[in-house]
Amino acid sequence: MKKITVDGGNQFFVYSDGTHYELRWEDNNYHPHVGKITQKDYEEYKADKRSGDDLLYKAAYGAWPPTEEQNRQGELEFLLSDLQMVHDISLPNDPNLFEEFPELKPEYEKWLSEQ
Repeated sequence: MKKITVDGGNQFFVYSDGTHYELRWEDNNYHPHVGKITQKDYEEYKADKRSGDDLLYKAAYGAWPPTEEQNRQGELEFLLSDLQMVHDISLPNDPNLFEEFPELKPEYEKWLSEQ
């Protein structure tokens, strides 16, 4: 394989033989890593549709990083899974929680009425 791209900001290299693509990088402890990416992944990166961080994430985990909406949905599901924690910890530390997650409030109020 031949080195085709050096991303100095994210400190990785992209190698390809024209058919297969891989990303090579070192972690904070200087351990080398190699992750496979597709030609489409590489093209999205080169076309600035994906950042170097995105490409590195894809090589490391096999999927693009979650979107803000996916992160938000995950946080909501976590909060809904433990309303006792919302009551004991989250609300006292974040009184604006219902502004950020308005769909949480009816479930929380229902849970409160059952206590």
